[in-house]
Formats: sequence, structure tokens, C-alpha cells
Amino acid sequence: MDLDRVLHQGLFPRIHDKGIDAGDWLASYYTTYVERDVRDLAHIGDLDLFQRFMQLCAGRSGQLLNLSALGSDCGVSHTTARSWISVLQAMFVVHLLPPHHRNFSKRVVRSPKLYFIDTGLLCSLLRIRSPRDLEVHGMRGAIFETFVVGEYLKAFMHRGIPSPLFFWRDHTGHEVDLLVDDGRRLLPLEVKSSRTVTGALLDGLRWFCALGEPAASHGVLVHGGEESGEREGHVLRPWMACV
Repeated sequence: MDLDRVLHQGLFPRIHDKGIDAGDWLASYYTTYVERDVRDLAHIGDLDLFQRFMQLCAGRSGQLLNLSALGSDCGVSHTTARSWISVLQAMFVVHLLPPHHRNFSKRVVRSPKLYFIDTGLLCSLLRIRSPRDLEVHGMRGAIFETFVVGEYLKAFMHRGIPSPLFFWRDHTGHEVDLLVDDGRRLLPLEVKSSRTVTGALLDGLRWFCALGEPAASHGVLVHGGEESGEREGHVLRPWMACV
């Protein structure tokens, strides 16, 4: 499997089962499912405005959600932006990843992060036409992070387990992309699209694990390469292990 092709096509089963062109299918999916159902549920009259809203959301995948800024950029109210996001959540188009409440005596960010569930739809909205275009795209890292978060989320959903996934960020800039809270410990996961694992990619895991309990003594690095195993006690997990 090629990572950029998987990110660009997404993982809707019909695309792969029937060998359908991803661009054509995703465009049809957006028109007949997302636009139609959102229009019915949210009583949207101006589809051009909603299209702009979706594209603005796509450009924010992997970022903290600021509804006021999102609404202002789109030309709708904060209330409308919140309503549209809620409908997209209910339709499993986007997911809001909550911040973890544990602060380790530090001030932590309280806003959720916005993610699309499928990177194929995300790439379609960003008008990324081919996997080759994705290789050099400025949002490649955010798209890879979106892919990993979406696959972990689906893994828990398919097993009927309420999502134990969070992120952690404090006001000094320290951040962990994903936290798995199993009720006893907090397992940190860092998500990096780099194909080569370097020591610097483990900085966030080192820092978080050093905070002590309930932080786990080791973390997991999910990366865009093929290397697996351990480094400095942290687990290395290639992207293929998420699929």
C-alpha cells in the first residue's frame, strides 16, 4: 500500500470494493449525501455558503476548533456554525476530539480539535487532485494526523466501546496528539507523517511520560514509514498498522 494514495482515496469501502475512481465517487457522495442530508437536518437555504463552510472546516482539520473565527470567516453566526458542526458530527463526517481534563498542575487548552472522519473526503474538499499533489501539500501532516485519529476512533466504535481518545496541550506549547485513557493510565500517542524515525519525533512522548502517574511510562509513535519495534522504550507503529 502507498500512504499518499490511501490518504487521497480515503477508506470508504465502496471505492476499494468496486474499484471506483475516488474523485468521482467522493464528489457524488458529497452532493447526494452530505449536502442533501445536512440541508434537510439544518434547514440550509444557501448551499454555496455551506460549501464554503465545509471547505473552511477542511482547512482546519487537526486544529483547535474556534467557532467564532470559523463563523466569521464563513459569514455566518457563531450559533449557525455550532449547529452545522453538530449536524456533521451526527452524520459522522467530522469528529471533535476533546482535550483531557488532567492538567498536571498546568494550564491546559479547553477547546476541542476538529477532525474529518475520512481523509478522502477531506482531500476532495481541499481540492487535492492526486496522491502526487498530496506529497508536497502544506496540510500533508494534518491529513496524516486526521487519518490516524479517524482509524483509532473507528476501531473503538466498531467494538462498541465509547471513545477513550483525547488530546493534551498546555499553554506553554507542550502537546500530545492522542491520549488513550483506560481509566488507570494515560497512554500518549504522537502522530508524525515522516517516513524516517528520528530521535526528535519522540520529544513529546519523553516529556509527557516524565510527568509521572497517571501518565504511562512509555508511549507510541505512529509514523508514515515502515519501521516497527521500540526506541527508548517507546513503541514504533507504522501507519499500515492503523488500517
